[in-house]
Amino acid sequence: MSRKINSLFLVSSPEITYDAAGLLHALLDHATYAYTHAYTVSYQNKLAAARQEFLELSAPVVPISDSVAILPLIGSVEIDRAHYILERTLLSASELKITTLLLDLSGVIRVDTMVAEQILKIIQSLELIGVECVLTGIRPETAQSLTSLGIDVRTLRIGGSLKRALEEVYI
Repeated sequence: MSRKINSLFLVSSPEITYDAAGLLHALLDHATYAYTHAYTVSYQNKLAAARQEFLELSAPVVPISDSVAILPLIGSVEIDRAHYILERTLLSASELKITTLLLDLSGVIRVDTMVAEQILKIIQSLELIGVECVLTGIRPETAQSLTSLGIDVRTLRIGGSLKRALEEVYI
């Protein structure tokens, strides 16, 4: 009987091996896909959480008195960050009940036309809720971007350096 089973196995061995290999490949493909998909979803979730954390840290409205706060901007400002800064600044200014916000641009690497427009939107929005905005830390390239937009800088309150603006606010 053992010979019969052995001979049957040997006769059908290539077909069984081929079918088994096909099944094994399908299982491996499915396992690889499932692992890759789970890893990708996990990685995307981590990236989204890190981006949200970065955005939350990128608009720190720091109160320095009951009526004055500073918004130090650092790094590059792209469109998503600019929108978040606008929303967060308005919310913080309202919550803190400040009357003056020092918007410090000395840490901004590059100010292009889009960033300059967003800065102006922040200033105008703050004015609508009764907060005066003082621009500080304006670099030459930032000044050039602001003037290239055709903005009358006489309508803006410019504070020079942050130190000088603080001295003016507290004098």
